[in-house]
Amino acid sequence: MSKKKKIVIRFILLAFIFSLFFFFFKIGYKYYDDFIFFGKNYLGIFFLPAFIIIFLDIFFTFINSKKKRILYKTRLLFFIIFTVSVSSVFVLGTLKYLGRLNEADIIDVCIMKYNFGFLITYFITYIFSAFKLNYIFAVFSVVILISLFFLIGKEIGQTIRYFIKCKRRREALKLEKALLAKMQEQIAIKETLEEKKAVEYEKQNIILDTVIKEKVEKAIEKDILPLDKVEEQEEENKTDIKEDKNNEFSEEDTIK
Repeated sequence: MSKKKKIVIRFILLAFIFSLFFFFFKIGYKYYDDFIFFGKNYLGIFFLPAFIIIFLDIFFTFINSKKKRILYKTRLLFFIIFTVSVSSVFVLGTLKYLGRLNEADIIDVCIMKYNFGFLITYFITYIFSAFKLNYIFAVFSVVILISLFFLIGKEIGQTIRYFIKCKRRREALKLEKALLAKMQEQIAIKETLEEKKAVEYEKQNIILDTVIKEKVEKAIEKDILPLDKVEEQEEENKTDIKEDKNNEFSEEDTIK
């Protein structure tokens, strides 16, 4: 639709609205009582919601975005369908539960008790007389579900996506905690192994010093080594033993 056509349509709607206001304030007050009587008798408790729906439908026509305009008008239509369906199921279900399911009781409950108006009452009595009750409940159940989908389907989808996102976030946090615990365990094991190696290294040094001292003392006692070469021999023995131990540690690390 071109912009010119949209402007013309909006102008016609505005003119129609102003004409209604003019008619009401200038001439309509004479027919006010008849109008209210007609609305309350034929629409009942839906008289005021019907006016709100009409004005909302006119208001939605002025929305520039075509997608939003269609969305809001579709939701408005399915709101009407949902209201009529729920009202029908409520009346028929209540009367079936009470064991008073007949046309006279339907009219009495709709008009006298709940004030649904002539239009809704006629609709309920017509479908009751034309179709079986099980079919009526089945069709209305499907219609109510479809109406709810169009009315709050987007909100339901957002809620489901939110819960899925929360679930995935919780799973990610659990996985992260598990990985962190595993890393801490590995670090603890590594630190324990390093401490054991350090203790073993100290023990080997103590044993090494003891062995060297014993050899030196024996050599001095037997006059095998002169005193000036004791220190040189001691250093050589230390070097040889340290090299042997380092080779042993490197072989152990390779095996592990």
